[in-house]
Parts: sequence; C-alpha cells; structure tokens
Amino acid sequence: MTPDDDDTARLADRVKSCLAAGVRLLQYRHKSADAGLRRRQLEALAPRCERHGCLLVVNDDWALVSAGDETAWNMMTVSWCGIGELGGCDVFYLFVRPQRYTHEFLLKHGCFTVSMFDGGFKKEMSFCGSKSGRDVDKAAATGLTPVFDNGFVYLGEPAGFIVGLENETAETLEETYQMARDWKPDLANWSMYTPWTLSDLFSELGDTVAVLD
Repeated sequence: MTPDDDDTARLADRVKSCLAAGVRLLQYRHKSADAGLRRRQLEALAPRCERHGCLLVVNDDWALVSAGDETAWNMMTVSWCGIGELGGCDVFYLFVRPQRYTHEFLLKHGCFTVSMFDGGFKKEMSFCGSKSGRDVDKAAATGLTPVFDNGFVYLGEPAGFIVGLENETAETLEETYQMARDWKPDLANWSMYTPWTLSDLFSELGDTVAVLD
C-alpha cells in the first residue's frame, strides 16, 4: 500500500524500488489527496506497474456501514472491508470491533447496508469513523440523510454505478438502470468500466477504441 505522499516524484521512486524488489500487487491509497493529485500520481505509477507486470489497485473511496431501523440505528466508517467471491457467490465482507456501537445493530438486525463516498466527503467520513453514535447524532452532525426502507437503513446521498463490465449485456444494463430508478438517489454518478491494460479484453480491443480525455 502506498503512503500518503503529495510528492509524486518521490512516491514514484519508492514504488520503483518496490517493483524492482518483486512486488506484483500494489494498492494506491491517498485519502487526503484531491482528485487532481490522485490522477497525476496514478498517471505516474500506472506505466511503471504495467512494465513490471504488477497489478495496480486504486483505493480512493470511503465505505460507510449502516444498520438498524427507524427506532434506533447507527453508521460508521469502515476501513477493513472488501468485495469478492466465496463458493461461487458474490460476497461483501467487513470487520467491526465488538466495542463499536454499530456492532450491536449488526448482531441485532442481522443485515446492513454499505454506502460508498469519494474524497469529497472526507470530513464526514472521518467524523463517522472517530465518533461514537452513543455520544453524538452522526446524521445531524454530518448532514448525511438516512433512508429507511424495508428493514434497511442507508444514506440518501449520491449513488455511483459502474457499467460496461466484460460480461455486460443489454439485459444487465437495463437491470442496473432500473435499480438506479428504484433507489431514487439524490444524484446518480455513472462510470463506464475501462478494462485493465493487462487483461485479455484490453488486448482484444487493440486500436479499435479511441481514448478521449
């Protein structure tokens, strides 16, 4: 994992040393950087990683877990979480210390939601990760709006959707679009998936796709 370093040249040199030592999986993370700095640093790191056959993973979003109902609920920022596959099923996992207030709601309700926020919500995410819902109303303090729906609670903020994955079809696109309408987010942010440069799909596309900035 990369350190929070605003000096792009210095960061690139440190990554270069890691790649020379044989690192083949690198996670870029800089929570305090703005979008411009993150882009410049990724533009510097991506070619180096590609030359060494190193997978570059970008971690620039914040995860907020919520659990409870209209009578009582809580939310907290989580760092140890991820998305993967287990036994052929898509899974989301997270780790919450039993001392955390949210842990009580996770056990009581047996379900939770996860909302993803970009760096623009750093102040709110830091607050939700450092303060306890036992002592403060996090929603009131941060301005984040809870939405209660069929036993779930989630945050009524901008929703992000990714389309264009390798197995995307007209049907799955329509399902995603319909899901976005059903959720009725305050703002929907759509992102078109770009295949990793070392993937088979990227090689198959070749020069048939124009990249526009």
